[in-house]
Amino acid sequence: MLFIRGYCGSWPHFSFLTIPHFMKANQILALAGISMLAMSNSCEKQNDAAPCEESQVAAQTPAFSLICSLNARTGESKTYVINSSAELTSATLCGNNSLPLIDFKLYTLLAGRAAMPTGAVLQSQSVTKECSGNYKYTINIAEGVLEKPTDVDYSILVPKLANGANVNFTVNRVK
Repeated sequence: MLFIRGYCGSWPHFSFLTIPHFMKANQILALAGISMLAMSNSCEKQNDAAPCEESQVAAQTPAFSLICSLNARTGESKTYVINSSAELTSATLCGNNSLPLIDFKLYTLLAGRAAMPTGAVLQSQSVTKECSGNYKYTINIAEGVLEKPTDVDYSILVPKLANGANVNFTVNRVK
C-alpha cells in the first residue's frame, strides 16, 4: 500500500507500509491480468474482411488487327499499353488504312505481338484485375497448321486504366 504523507518542495513524499503476504499475491494477479489485457489490445487484430478475388474486366476486341499491324519487327515479341491517339500512331503500321477510332478518354488499348516458332492463331484472351491492383492480360495462342514461324498480333480494349497502371501480359501456348 502506498500513502502520500506530505510534500517536500514540489514533490510528494511517499511512505510504504508493510503489505500482508496475501495482498502481494492479489496484486501480482491483478497486475498480470492488466498486463494481459494491455497486450491483447496492442496486438494487430485479424482482418475479418472476405478475401480478395481477382475480377474479370469488361473488355472488347477491336477490329484493329484486321486493318493495321503492330510496329514490331518480324519475330519480335512486344507489348503495348496505349492510352492516346499519339501512342496508337507510333505503335501501329496501317498503310493506306486509317487508324481505328478509339475514345481514349474512356478506354485503354492493350496490344502485343507474340513471335511463335511455328504456325499459330489467337484462340482467346481476357483481362483480370488482381487483388494487388495490377492487371493481368492473358492471351491463349493455339498451334496452327503451318510449320514456319508466325507472328500473332493481339489487342483488347478495356475501360480506361489509371496512368501508371501495371499490366502483366501472359502469353500461353495451348493445343
